[in-house]
Amino acid sequence: MAFGPFISRNLTPENGLPAGHTFKEFKEILCTGKDFHNPGQLLQVMPWPGYQDLTDHDIRAIYEYLRAIPPATPGS
Repeated sequence: MAFGPFISRNLTPENGLPAGHTFKEFKEILCTGKDFHNPGQLLQVMPWPGYQDLTDHDIRAIYEYLRAIPPATPGS
C-alpha cells in the first residue's frame, strides 16, 4: 500500500510464512524495523517503536494470525 513516497510491504504468507520470514526474523523486523531486503535500512512505514515492547506471546499471536490469512495477490 502506498504511504506517501513509501510503499508498505505485503505481510501475507509467502511459502506459509508472513512475508516469507521465520518467527525470529519477524520478531526482529517488528521490534527494530530492520529491512532484510535492504541491509542497513529501516522500514519506513513500520511503526516498530510502538511494537518493540510487545511480549513474545503477543508477537507470536500476530505472526500466527498473518500465517493463517490468505496470501494477497497484486492488484487486490
